[in-house]
Amino acid sequence: SGNLEVQLDGTADVSFQPANLPANFVPGNKFDVLGVLAPTGSGTWRLKPRSAADLTEIPPPVLSVAAARALPAGQIVVVVGVALNGSETFADTTVHLADASGAIRLTRLRTAIAAGDSVRVRATTASRNGQPTLDDVTSSVLGRGLFPAAASLTTAVAATAGAGGARDAQLVR
Repeated sequence: SGNLEVQLDGTADVSFQPANLPANFVPGNKFDVLGVLAPTGSGTWRLKPRSAADLTEIPPPVLSVAAARALPAGQIVVVVGVALNGSETFADTTVHLADASGAIRLTRLRTAIAAGDSVRVRATTASRNGQPTLDDVTSSVLGRGLFPAAASLTTAVAATAGAGGARDAQLVR
């Protein structure tokens, strides 16, 4: 805890060169780091990992769709749900994901998903047309899931997605 600069020492071993770091080593991810404290000469210290094996990613907690929808844009989240459509359904690869708490639109999907897949997604909170989305999505298929029951709406209610867009991204009839 606290402010400590972590210097990536590319001289430690070949596996720790920037080109060889794991794909999860991106700005914003959190890690548990093992390393050697070394003085900088200016009154501060640096924690210098010895190799890439000294970095262990701390995954963000799994959130419900409702909790992810409530977050401001720019937060990295993990959500588990059922795909309401496949990534090939729409030309822009948009997929709608639902769990027991609600549904949300996934944009800029980087992996293929089929309708009915139970998936774990890692994404960044964003918005499109005033509605919350999960953007820049990577996913892992967990198996087959159960589609939620489609809500029956009148055309007037469907035209507004319900009060305040409450039915946004949901499966409706």
